[in-house]
Amino acid sequence: MALVQTNHLFFLDIPGPPNGPIRFSDVTADSITIAWEAPSDDGGGDISNYAVDYREFGRATWSTVTTCTTRTFIKVRKKFKNSTDAVDVR
Repeated sequence: MALVQTNHLFFLDIPGPPNGPIRFSDVTADSITIAWEAPSDDGGGDISNYAVDYREFGRATWSTVTTCTTRTFIKVRKKFKNSTDAVDVR
Protein backbone atom coordinates (compact mmCIF):
# COMPACT_ATOMS: atom_id res chain seq x y z
CA MET A 1 0.00 0.00 0.00
CA ALA A 2 1.43 3.40 -0.99
CA LEU A 3 0.88 6.58 1.00
CA VAL A 4 -0.25 9.58 -0.98
CA GLN A 5 0.17 13.11 0.33
CA THR A 6 -2.32 15.70 -0.85
CA ASN A 7 -1.70 19.41 -0.47
CA HIS A 8 -4.43 22.03 -0.68
CA LEU A 9 -3.61 25.64 -1.34
CA PHE A 10 -6.04 28.43 -0.60
CA PHE A 11 -5.40 31.82 -2.11
CA LEU A 12 -6.92 34.83 -0.40
CA ASP A 13 -7.37 38.16 -2.12
CA ILE A 14 -8.30 41.64 -1.00
CA PRO A 15 -12.07 41.92 -0.56
CA GLY A 16 -14.06 44.25 -2.77
CA PRO A 17 -15.54 47.50 -1.46
CA PRO A 18 -18.69 47.45 0.66
CA ASN A 19 -21.87 47.49 -1.38
CA GLY A 20 -23.84 50.69 -1.29
CA PRO A 21 -25.55 52.87 -1.08
CA ILE A 22 -24.59 53.83 2.44
CA ARG A 23 -27.75 54.27 4.48
CA PHE A 24 -28.27 56.82 7.25
CA SER A 25 -30.82 56.45 10.03
CA ASP A 26 -31.56 57.55 13.59
CA VAL A 27 -30.24 61.01 12.77
CA THR A 28 -30.06 63.41 15.71
CA ALA A 29 -27.98 66.50 16.46
CA ASP A 30 -25.50 64.32 18.38
CA SER A 31 -25.35 61.04 16.45
CA ILE A 32 -26.18 59.14 13.28
CA THR A 33 -26.34 55.44 12.40
CA ILE A 34 -24.54 54.46 9.20
CA ALA A 35 -25.18 51.10 7.49
CA TRP A 36 -23.88 49.34 4.38
CA GLU A 37 -23.86 45.89 2.78
CA ALA A 38 -20.95 43.46 2.82
CA PRO A 39 -18.88 43.33 -0.38
CA SER A 40 -19.94 40.95 -3.14
CA ASP A 41 -16.37 39.60 -3.24
CA ASP A 42 -14.98 38.76 0.23
CA GLY A 43 -11.56 37.83 -1.18
CA GLY A 44 -12.03 34.21 -0.12
CA GLY A 45 -12.10 34.85 3.63
CA ASP A 46 -14.04 36.47 6.41
CA ILE A 47 -14.13 40.26 6.57
CA SER A 48 -11.90 41.10 9.54
CA ASN A 49 -12.74 44.80 9.77
CA TYR A 50 -14.33 47.80 8.13
CA ALA A 51 -12.94 51.31 8.40
CA VAL A 52 -15.28 54.28 8.67
CA ASP A 53 -14.11 57.89 8.25
CA TYR A 54 -15.87 61.23 7.98
CA ARG A 55 -14.93 64.64 6.68
CA GLU A 56 -16.60 67.85 7.72
CA PHE A 57 -17.82 70.10 4.93
CA GLY A 58 -15.09 72.49 3.76
CA ARG A 59 -12.23 70.53 5.36
CA ALA A 60 -9.52 68.65 3.50
CA THR A 61 -8.73 66.09 6.22
CA TRP A 62 -10.65 62.97 7.16
CA SER A 63 -11.25 61.83 10.75
CA THR A 64 -11.46 58.17 11.73
CA VAL A 65 -14.61 56.83 13.34
CA THR A 66 -13.33 53.25 13.58
CA THR A 67 -10.93 50.86 11.86
CA CYS A 68 -12.01 47.67 13.60
CA THR A 69 -15.69 46.78 13.26
CA THR A 70 -16.95 43.60 11.61
CA ARG A 71 -20.56 44.78 11.72
CA THR A 72 -22.17 46.40 8.69
CA PHE A 73 -23.46 49.35 10.70
CA ILE A 74 -22.14 51.78 13.28
CA LYS A 75 -23.60 54.52 15.44
CA VAL A 76 -21.42 57.61 15.20
CA ARG A 77 -21.64 59.84 18.26
CA LYS A 78 -20.54 63.24 17.04
CA LYS A 79 -22.10 66.63 16.59
CA PHE A 80 -22.71 67.01 12.86
CA LYS A 81 -22.79 70.67 11.90
CA ASN A 82 -23.73 70.27 8.24
CA SER A 83 -25.85 67.85 6.31
CA THR A 84 -23.09 67.85 3.67
CA ASP A 85 -20.42 66.15 5.79
CA ALA A 86 -18.89 63.19 3.88
CA VAL A 87 -18.65 59.56 5.05
CA ASP A 88 -16.34 56.85 3.69
CA VAL A 89 -16.63 53.11 4.43
CA ARG A 90 -13.93 50.69 3.30
